[in-house]
Amino acid sequence: MQWRINIPPLTKALLALLIACSISYQALWYGLGYQHYLALIPQWALFAPWVYFTATYSEQNVITILIAGATLLYGGKYLERAWGSREFGKFILLITLVPNFAASLVYVLLFAISQNDDLALVVIQGSVALQAAFLVAFKQLVPEHTVTILKGAIQIRVKHFPAIFLVANTLSGVILGTDTALVLAWVGFMTSWTYLRFYKYQLDLASASTGQSQLRGDASETFAFACFWPDMVQPPVVAIADGIYNALVALRICTPFSAEDIETSNEQANARGQGGLPSLLNQGARRGENSRRDEAERRRAIALKALDQRLHEATSNRQTPAPLSASVPAPELMNSQISPEADVRPKQNEPSLKVHPVPKASKSTRAVVLTAVEDTLRDQKCDNSPTAYFAALLALLSQSVSPSDGLVNKELATSVVYLLDIVTSYVSAPLLRSKFSQILSNLAPALSSQDVEAPLVRSSIGCLESLLIAQDTAAWALPQSQTSPRKAIFGLLTLSVHHKPKVRKRSQDAITNVLKNPPPSPSLDHPAADLCAETALRTLKEAMTMSNTKKRRGRDPRQEPHQPGIIHALQLVRTIASASGGWSAKKIESLCTILMEISKSSNEYLTIAAFDLFETLFVGMADEFSSAKLPRLLEAISTLRPSENDSQLLPPWIAVVSRGYDVFAQVAPEETFQKLPQLFEMTTGFLAASSHNVRVSASECLISLLVNCIPNNAILEPSPSDEKILERLANSAIELLSVKYQAAWIEIFNVEATLFEALKWRSSPLANNIVKTIGELRGNDSFMGKKEADFVLGKAIEAMGPQVVLETLPLNLSKPRLSDPGRAWLLPVLRDHVRNTNLAHFRTEFVPLSEVMFQKVLDDNGPEKSMEIKIFETIVQQIWSLLPGYCNLPLDLVSAFDQSFAELLANLLYRQTELRPDICRALQSLVETNQKIQTEEATEQLLLLTTRMTKDDAQKNLEHLASFAGNLLAVLFNVYNETLPQYRGYILQCINAFLSITPSQELQETFDRVNAKFKSALNEAMPQNHSDKSRPNQPSSSHMPPATHSLMDLIITLSIYLPVSSYLSLFTTTSQILHQAHDPQLQKKAYKLLPRLAKSPNAASALCDRTSDLQALLLSSASSVSVPARRDRLATLAVAIEHLPSSDLHFIPSVLPEVVIATKEVNEKARSAAFDLLVLMGQRMKTGGTIEQSRIPHMASDAPVAEAGLDEFFTMVSAGLVGSTPHMVSASVTALTRILYEFKSELSNQLIENLVSTMDPFLTSNSREIVRSCLGFTKVAVISLPEELMRPRLENLIPALMAWSREHKARFRSKVKHILERAMRRFGYEAVEQCCPEQDRKFVHNIRKTKERRKRRKEAAAATAAVTEGNVGVEEPRRKRRFESEYDKAVYGSDSSETASEDAAEGEDGVDADEPRGRAKGRQAYIMEDPDEPLDLLDRKALGNISSSKPVKLNRAPGKRRVKTDVDGRLILGEGDGEGEDAMVIDGDGSVSGSKKSKMEAEREPGDGTLEGGTNAYVEAIRGRDA
Repeated sequence: MQWRINIPPLTKALLALLIACSISYQALWYGLGYQHYLALIPQWALFAPWVYFTATYSEQNVITILIAGATLLYGGKYLERAWGSREFGKFILLITLVPNFAASLVYVLLFAISQNDDLALVVIQGSVALQAAFLVAFKQLVPEHTVTILKGAIQIRVKHFPAIFLVANTLSGVILGTDTALVLAWVGFMTSWTYLRFYKYQLDLASASTGQSQLRGDASETFAFACFWPDMVQPPVVAIADGIYNALVALRICTPFSAEDIETSNEQANARGQGGLPSLLNQGARRGENSRRDEAERRRAIALKALDQRLHEATSNRQTPAPLSASVPAPELMNSQISPEADVRPKQNEPSLKVHPVPKASKSTRAVVLTAVEDTLRDQKCDNSPTAYFAALLALLSQSVSPSDGLVNKELATSVVYLLDIVTSYVSAPLLRSKFSQILSNLAPALSSQDVEAPLVRSSIGCLESLLIAQDTAAWALPQSQTSPRKAIFGLLTLSVHHKPKVRKRSQDAITNVLKNPPPSPSLDHPAADLCAETALRTLKEAMTMSNTKKRRGRDPRQEPHQPGIIHALQLVRTIASASGGWSAKKIESLCTILMEISKSSNEYLTIAAFDLFETLFVGMADEFSSAKLPRLLEAISTLRPSENDSQLLPPWIAVVSRGYDVFAQVAPEETFQKLPQLFEMTTGFLAASSHNVRVSASECLISLLVNCIPNNAILEPSPSDEKILERLANSAIELLSVKYQAAWIEIFNVEATLFEALKWRSSPLANNIVKTIGELRGNDSFMGKKEADFVLGKAIEAMGPQVVLETLPLNLSKPRLSDPGRAWLLPVLRDHVRNTNLAHFRTEFVPLSEVMFQKVLDDNGPEKSMEIKIFETIVQQIWSLLPGYCNLPLDLVSAFDQSFAELLANLLYRQTELRPDICRALQSLVETNQKIQTEEATEQLLLLTTRMTKDDAQKNLEHLASFAGNLLAVLFNVYNETLPQYRGYILQCINAFLSITPSQELQETFDRVNAKFKSALNEAMPQNHSDKSRPNQPSSSHMPPATHSLMDLIITLSIYLPVSSYLSLFTTTSQILHQAHDPQLQKKAYKLLPRLAKSPNAASALCDRTSDLQALLLSSASSVSVPARRDRLATLAVAIEHLPSSDLHFIPSVLPEVVIATKEVNEKARSAAFDLLVLMGQRMKTGGTIEQSRIPHMASDAPVAEAGLDEFFTMVSAGLVGSTPHMVSASVTALTRILYEFKSELSNQLIENLVSTMDPFLTSNSREIVRSCLGFTKVAVISLPEELMRPRLENLIPALMAWSREHKARFRSKVKHILERAMRRFGYEAVEQCCPEQDRKFVHNIRKTKERRKRRKEAAAATAAVTEGNVGVEEPRRKRRFESEYDKAVYGSDSSETASEDAAEGEDGVDADEPRGRAKGRQAYIMEDPDEPLDLLDRKALGNISSSKPVKLNRAPGKRRVKTDVDGRLILGEGDGEGEDAMVIDGDGSVSGSKKSKMEAEREPGDGTLEGGTNAYVEAIRGRDA
């Protein structure tokens, strides 16, 4: 064999780690100076604890790297194979960590004693400890092995190497100053010896025959500590070592070895001594000379004779076998040790081994056979090569199995074949070919006998697999009648349908490996592929024949519902098909015939298996090597076309054809495209079938063909032949709309829609007749498929464009004629599907039509609008609702969007308020769709195919739009100022889109103009006297807001696009507003500016530069903040804290009181913002920094500087507990509750204990506000704090809680009940009851009984539901309340389904409020009905009028209304909470958020769920059910 070195996996990983760490260390040392991230430096080790591991593998120079690499390569290979990867990994981990930690500790102690800084900065690294440990391990395993140096001039035994190594490192450390190597060598030596001597488990080789015993440690005398040293110094070493050992035994640190342990260990040491280090330089060497070959044959004959004698001796005396070697001394053979405890079988291409449990008798026999083979090879001085093992085992096989006598010794044969299965994978192919006949003859009885056990059969199959893979083309050409590979693989095929699953699986795996490794040949198939296919088909036919015979005899098919014979045969066919690149080309027709026959079986398992096999065939032929078989397979499937009346077989056959051509289109797209018309025409014939399943299958097949079989080139750059093919497809699709296929029109419409999607713009003029036909059908009043027809026409509009569709189906709205009816129903279809077309068509077609319709509206002078005028208005609105679609990636934007069109849109924005939403959405779409093209990662070909545009085209479009940006922004600004707040959202979105493409110079000029107008308006709106201040400016939704509000909205929108030079002016303007409290809404808008600015990278950097000014502004404006602006101010404070440098952390305690007070705000969003800000403050303090307390307001100028941290943060918040008002104390408790829940796992137990004990006095406070907050704190503490910390505090906590259990106000009783329930769950009922006062235990008992009663009721309900499903009397479980955060769930949630009302209804005596008291058990329901209109019970919304509570009539005085309305009669809701007045809320991407956006958008689109204007009877007519 060729020379090779196999490296075990863990050793390979350690070598890679050594190289990586050493190279990284050099880079960090020379390049950055951060070597302490890999090497161990005691002063830095705690900050990088991983260095205790990486330091061992970080070498300083090339020489040490080579030494360490050689140590790991040779030593690691030997130890990993001797011990196994797991034990070797434990040893490596121990030797890596312990010496480094001990050395670090030594230098820390030396530094503490001497105060020498150099000792704390010493660099500890290198593999010295590893080298010492490996020498100790070799001393244990092969102590007497002799190492020869300089051709025999120096000979040293392995057992002397540890002492030499230690002495050398000691002298080097004392003389040369390499003290770190000295420490590591001694610590590594002691650590490895201690582990191997006392702790490491090893196999008891004396009992290897049973495989059950293991020894801990090595008590052998040769591994004693004194044996590491020369004889002259052993007496004093023995005295010292024995003294230490006896002391450790007396202290019960060590367990003394027994005499039996010492004797067993000595025996194992003797067994190991017969081994030796394997040769790493002569593995697999061939003996080329004839003399050496002859000598080897002679020695092999002698060895076989000795092997036979040893084997008979061992089998006759099995109870006391000789000590076995723990591992095969041939590491080049098996990459791992062969142990007699497990069934080891190496895979063909896998270095790892799979272990299976085997019977004890088999283990014993294998151990005997393996020992005999090894001893014989050792005595004959043969090299431990695969060839030697193979020869020995082959001789034993001849003795245990005879071709004439069969199995001579079944037990011996099982073990020999098992070992032979392992060895044959490593034997050379020529040798296997030469011994093929002998091995096959010997294995034949094992494979053919009926009473052979499965382990022997599986091992025999493995041997055959290796033999067959090694055969060449000439061997495969031999006939099956001879002893040939064909005869062997026929046996495997027979076993592949064996009744035993493991044998069947092993045979199929072997066939797969054989077929995937064919001999060199020009053929695509394996030489045995035909034989395998033929045999598998024959097997499948026989199984089907047997099944049919049983069926004809009247046997009940339910006795064998799965028909295992057919399924096993199908599995064999699948195995061959997946392994041989699809299937044998000569047997495809036969296979398809059988599979189609199986597909129409009533057995669903067989049908699924047959279709899975078709899928396997197609997938196996998808590669370029096997794709040559695919046309023949498709041709075979086509010839099996069933009858058109066969409704059972047609659907599966159509599905197979669809899948087959899908795969064919992947490997041969052009050839598939050429065949597409014939396939299309063939499949369309099935749409006239009477069976619905056949029609559906045919339509799905046509859809699949259109989607997968038309290449992109045929659309982008079609050739003349491609155009003819597309034309044939279109003609076939047109024929589908004839009366012949009327029964399948629903399915045909899906095909037509897919055709438009596939052909895209090439649909015109090929499919114009389809549009015309479907349009005529859609215009027929009696046609029932209007929805499906609209869908097809929509796809045609997307593909062809609206211009082509309208040329075929004109609207006829301006001058309708009886002969050519109007098609107003096309307008909604156009609106939903127009995109990526020519904008000029809208200008030439729809703008004039809109003018005509609008003129008719203007010509009407009647006092009231007639129905006709309302229809004209609706048509105008629908026409302009098309504009957003035309502006979605228009192809002619540069030419169509000119100055005149821009002026037209500007005039409409000024004059036609009802058209503003559509025009603004259209302008926004112009910008955003082109920007999206620029950010797409698709290829240019894909962009052209989907949008007919490139990124360059999109860039030109954006540049063209940028030239209009300044004028359009001016128009939009003016329109924005003239629009009511609730209708401004879409205008802001449009403004935001155009700001993103406006040139910076124009942007600066626009901002200067807006800012100047804002300052002017601000000065004019400034209150002049005290009376003005008493009347704050609160805009109503029915009146225009002040100019300052509108201009401030525009400034906020402009802010993220401004250059950095504008921020100073922006900051000045904002600071002026923040100090003015007379206009709360304006101040609120000013506070919105900073969070929006933070989303811009440039603005974020500017905020960091001006952080001191921002802090001063926020601190100075704290006293003038208005109530509506508090939430936005908290958001601004959060942005400021996020950008806070570590030196300015004094800002946090400066604003902390304001944030703490905000946790008690009435507004829920403000409270949530305050809680989030508290958590953000804690996270910022946790990162560290300095707090200059002298810069905090109201602090002394000489206040010391504090270090930031969580403890300091909790101290700051706790300061509020000494507040002068209950409100402040309550807010502080609430704030502490929130941050305790967030940071509980990062706080010390002492701090938590102090915090919890501080709350005890407040729980007994007279202020209900304080107590309410303390109850929340208590609940969080009970739920989340450590149990060992809270359990001792129950004695004080429970009595304090029970004092409030009799208080019903503010739900105190319910809160206490919830806390006690959670305490009972966590600490147990007994613990809570024991701490509860005697007079209050009745309340605790009631809680327990209520919980048990609820549990019983739940179990009874579940049992009732299980017995009778859908029982009306069983109550549905109540829906659990959802919370926005885990903190809210902890504070406000409860496991109890009882509420405060239940507490009130449930007495102390434990009477359940749910029990009936003189009334029916079932709940009563009431119908709330409008007196003017009866309730329609068939309406889906009728459930909203059913209530579980009795409706109460409200007696209000007539004429009094509590709601406000605007000029249009719309309700104005939420005006007084400070949140609803501001309609200008822009998300980060510029989109408007909030309920007003939803309301506005719901009113602007007819297709969005509501009808426009309230007077659109025309839309009602054309979209109604009877349209």
